[in-house]
Amino acid sequence: MNQRGQYFIWGLLICLSFAAGGYWFLTNFEQVEESYTTSEEEEARNNRYLAAERFLSLHGMQTESKGMAQLVDDMPATNQVVFVPDHRASESLTSERQEVLHDWMSDGGHLILVAHDVWDEEKESSGDKFLDAFGIQKHLHTVEAGAAEPSAYIETRFAGFGDNLKVSFIPHYYMVDSEEAAYAAIQGDVGYHLLQFAVGNGLLTVLSDDWIWCNCKIGKYDHAIFMHNLIVSDVTKGVSKLWIIRDLQFPSLLTLIWKHAPYVVLIFGVLIIVILWAAYNRFGPPLVVNHQVRRSLVEHLDACGRYHWQQNRAQALLQALREQLVQVAEKRHPRWRQISRLEQLVWLAQRSKLSQQLLSRTLDYQPETEAEFTQIVQTIQRLRKTL
Repeated sequence: MNQRGQYFIWGLLICLSFAAGGYWFLTNFEQVEESYTTSEEEEARNNRYLAAERFLSLHGMQTESKGMAQLVDDMPATNQVVFVPDHRASESLTSERQEVLHDWMSDGGHLILVAHDVWDEEKESSGDKFLDAFGIQKHLHTVEAGAAEPSAYIETRFAGFGDNLKVSFIPHYYMVDSEEAAYAAIQGDVGYHLLQFAVGNGLLTVLSDDWIWCNCKIGKYDHAIFMHNLIVSDVTKGVSKLWIIRDLQFPSLLTLIWKHAPYVVLIFGVLIIVILWAAYNRFGPPLVVNHQVRRSLVEHLDACGRYHWQQNRAQALLQALREQLVQVAEKRHPRWRQISRLEQLVWLAQRSKLSQQLLSRTLDYQPETEAEFTQIVQTIQRLRKTL
């Protein structure tokens, strides 16, 4: 057996060994998920609604995060609330997902969105088709020099929840209900900061901003109570859970492949190792190249001529060389085929400094010996070089 065959057998045995070992490992060991409690600071840095979630949990309200794709594939019950604060999550609202959310609200669900895009008067759109369909326009309020600044907070209240609540929205942004379809709203000094629409049996609530519920703002004024009252305002539905939809990081392609096809990954990895190992063993120490003195062109032509003469292929080779010489001559002399043979010999003699007799033998004579054949081939090579 040659060396290449031995490499193949060894590589195949190694692949089978690794595959068998991987199969044994995956069938005898079980993947277990363990939860570790991180520091409050790190958890708050990764979740800007952590304080709001903790506050709601103290009042018996469950909270959970989902991605937009996960939400649409498995919509929650209609007695729960869905809050979509992130701009990137809102951008993933395709037409199909918008229809799903609209149907879910019509069945009794409560959707809370944040208007992120400012209304463009020229395009007559904000870029958010979902909110544009409800006639919601977000605008930026600029305070002119000398004009009074908007109030730092707004006082509002929910029916059946006691005293007024102080809420501090960003005063420079406000909304307009262009179709006047909202049945409830919270208005500031320059415009609306909350609009609520009836969609079938459900609700759509739109906020001008959601900073009031972030970790840094939830403890100020009455923001926490305001959030709680907004979510549970419809007490007849018995709201028990809030879903916060964020643009959660999607697993990488390698993670998905390992999860669904671990054996393929193992075999592919072993195969790469075997290929690298086999390629490495094919290369030994560098060979010392013995640079011999190169032969001259005449020596090469002489050796080539002898070989073709001995193989009885001299006539075919000579005919091909002469046709190539004629093609070169035609490029140099446009009327080559119209002039006589004598004129051709004269023209070639002037260009090559060879005698007309030698040129005539080169173009027309059929050699009878090996030496004559080699001489004609050398002369044709010289003519091609000259032309």
